[in-house]
Order: sequence, then structure tokens, then C-alpha cells
Amino acid sequence: MLLSQLYHPPRVEIDRTRSDNGELVLVHRFEGKPLVREFIANTLLGIEFLWGRPVQLETSEAVHAAAAPGPAAAQAPPHRERRAEATVWQRVRYTMKDRKLTRDVI
Repeated sequence: MLLSQLYHPPRVEIDRTRSDNGELVLVHRFEGKPLVREFIANTLLGIEFLWGRPVQLETSEAVHAAAAPGPAAAQAPPHRERRAEATVWQRVRYTMKDRKLTRDVI
């Protein structure tokens, strides 16, 4: 239990099959915890500076989708209706090129 609660370094690997044109392609192996979004831009900026070429990072991000209301929700008064949110993980690609960060859904 304790190990699941502690933060540990994320597992990020180089994808050598797509890194042959000089770009660095990093793949985050998702382990149930997303990367801290606020650190991605500055981290990729630093890696691009050191690498000297564009850098890509593929990772998973949470998308909160409202669940479809069931029969019980149809009978409930509107002011008491609560929509359950399901977490869906989607793959995204961040690219740092010429000090500009872009984000694409894969």
C-alpha cells in the first residue's frame, strides 16, 4: 500500500525506431499515474536545448467524460441529478520544436 502512494520517477524510454531522423522520441510507459502537466513544457525545452533537435513525448492524459444517465437519473428531480464522471485515458504527443510546444491527440 505504501509503495502505491509514493511518487516514483516515471518510466520514459527512447523509441529508437522513430528516432532515426535526429529527433528524439520519448515514450512514457503509463503506470496508472499521469505526468505532472505543468512540468512538461520546461522539461522538453531543456531536453531540446541539450539534444539540439526537436523532441517528442508520448504520454497518457485523463479525459473526464460524463457517463450516460441511467433510469434512476431520469426519475430524480433536476436539481438533485448528479452525473457520474468516468476517467478515460487518451494518448497524446507533445512536440517541442524551435522552442514551441504543440500537443496532439494520437
